[in-house]
Amino acid sequence: MSDEWTSESESEDDVIIETDDESEEEVLAPTPSPSPEPEAPKPRQRGRPPKPIVEKPTGKRKMSEAQLAALARGRAKRDAGRLERKTASQKAKELKEAETKKRRDAMAVKKATKIKKKEAIEEAALMLSSEDEMDDLEVRQVKRVVAKRKTAAKKKAAANKVIKDAPADTQPQFVFY
Repeated sequence: MSDEWTSESESEDDVIIETDDESEEEVLAPTPSPSPEPEAPKPRQRGRPPKPIVEKPTGKRKMSEAQLAALARGRAKRDAGRLERKTASQKAKELKEAETKKRRDAMAVKKATKIKKKEAIEEAALMLSSEDEMDDLEVRQVKRVVAKRKTAAKKKAAANKVIKDAPADTQPQFVFY
């Protein structure tokens, strides 16, 4: 039996001899492809099917000349509008500051005149108390001015007091039946 076995194994088709100059690809024996086995059908998945994987292009797409020109026009228009609004707001701010300055100057002049009048009246009152050489007309005028100011101050204080002490409405705001 051993002789039969050797005779069969010595056939050239079955024997693979490895040599140094041959590549590995030649060394391997060709394997027969397995016979396709009938696969069992896969169970159907429930629900929404998964989204296919789509490769997105990397990098930005280059713009055409027309698109670049339109973009430049839009930016120029935006910058012009911004500059116009900025200058308009600066002009408005300068006008407001000028008006404020004028108003402050006018108020300063007004206050200065009030202070001068008040000082003149106080001086006149001091002179009246001393009763030196003054004409009767001037004394009467100063007395009238002082009396008017006192009555005006009293009326103003009384009006403020009345406004503060005003009683609340006697009727209720809501009436339920």
